[in-house]
Amino acid sequence: MKRSIRLAIPIRWITLFVSTHFVLVIETKDIGGQIDFDDKVRQMIQTKADGTKMVYENPTDQVLRHRRRVVENRH
Repeated sequence: MKRSIRLAIPIRWITLFVSTHFVLVIETKDIGGQIDFDDKVRQMIQTKADGTKMVYENPTDQVLRHRRRVVENRH
């Protein structure tokens, strides 16, 4: 399945919420233009206004990998 969104303003924020029950990380990427998520090949493709394309790892895969590392390293 392929999904697209269009972002006009590139932004980047990282927010961290910590409690005794959970840690919540909210991160936005500095990416603008058209963003396509290709679930079949597990990639995110950015198409800039000038037609330049950049391919990135699927953000969901990145989050799951980070979660696994946190769980493996907790004491």
